[in-house]
Amino acid sequence: MAKKDDYRRVARDIKRMLDNDKLAFKTYQRNQFTNNLKDIVGSGAHKGGDDVWSELEVAFINEGLLVFPSLNETEEDGYTRIYRSGSRIASILNAMRFPGEGSDDELSYMLGKLKQ
Repeated sequence: MAKKDDYRRVARDIKRMLDNDKLAFKTYQRNQFTNNLKDIVGSGAHKGGDDVWSELEVAFINEGLLVFPSLNETEEDGYTRIYRSGSRIASILNAMRFPGEGSDDELSYMLGKLKQ
């Protein structure tokens, strides 16, 4: 059974790969994360439950990474993208994902900066 430290290790490994390649984001097949977890914990690491995906997403957030679409919403053999939290693309993504008062102006401003 995986522990919180095991989930954080998966997130740190993904962050290290982004760092090494100097990437703001990268697309992964969802099962790569469970394969990484199995490499750390062993074959009993994943039973396909939503708890595993939720724990992984929390670990990514704690490492300064965003997951979109959510691992819980991604098909079993589907893909998701990991974004570095402080990147421009992550800011745009958050402005689109979480509309609220003033978010239209924020999104418009960030999209305008892309033209520069």
